[in-house]
Amino acid sequence: MPATGGCICGGVRYQVSDRSRLRQVVACHCDQCRRFSG
Repeated sequence: MPATGGCICGGVRYQVSDRSRLRQVVACHCDQCRRFSG
């Protein structure tokens, strides 16, 4: 079963079929997402 997700602002969306690769997903670095994630 694939893992899906994305960033807070919606600028980045992803679907990963191999959950072991989930750590390699790159996050969005817009101001809104950086403020939310600290």
